[in-house]
Amino acid sequence: MRHVDIRRRMEALVKRWPSSGETQAAFAARHGVSRTKLRYWLRRTGGTGRQRPVGFARVQVTPFGHGEPEAAIEIVVETGERVVVRPGASPEALRTVLAVLRQC
Repeated sequence: MRHVDIRRRMEALVKRWPSSGETQAAFAARHGVSRTKLRYWLRRTGGTGRQRPVGFARVQVTPFGHGEPEAAIEIVVETGERVVVRPGASPEALRTVLAVLRQC
């Protein structure tokens, strides 16, 4: 099953679970998924069946030439980790980084 198909299936299950009246374990078993997988998707989607948006805070624009050899985008998450995206970064790598940030 493709990743997008799994995501759609799990998002649909997450939407249906609250109105089922079943425990997570019973609902998951009835639909052939583990309780752990259902809980993962509940956390990932905030229980809505949709991925939670990444929240961005303060934006600071720094003029080119402050020690950086080339223009870059720097993302600082509230826990202090920094992600620097340099020109030429692959879209796939950036998508992977953003997917990880969404799960935090």
